[in-house]
Amino acid sequence: MEKGTVGKDSICGSNEIELPIGEKRLWLAVLLQAVEDWQSDRIRSRREAEQFLLHDDKDFSTVCIAAGLEPGNLRARVLRLRAGVHSAAQARLLAA
Repeated sequence: MEKGTVGKDSICGSNEIELPIGEKRLWLAVLLQAVEDWQSDRIRSRREAEQFLLHDDKDFSTVCIAAGLEPGNLRARVLRLRAGVHSAAQARLLAA
C-alpha cells in the first residue's frame, strides 16, 4: 500500500462505504415508524404522524430523499392507503 492511502479494511475506508447505507436505513426506519404511528390506536401519535406524512412538505421531503424515496410517490401511496381505510370504515358503518 502506498504511503497516504487508506486500505479497504481501515475505519475511514469502511465508513465511507457504510455510512450512506446506515443513514438510508435510519431514514427508512423513521418513515416506517411514522406509518406505524399513523395506523396506531394512539390518537396523539396518529395525529402527529398524519401531520408529518400528509401535510409537512419540507421535513417529509427531506426524510424521503435521505431514505432514497421520491416524496410524491410515497405520499400518493399513503393517500391511497388512507382512502382505502376510510372506505372500509364507511362500509362497516353502513353494514351495522
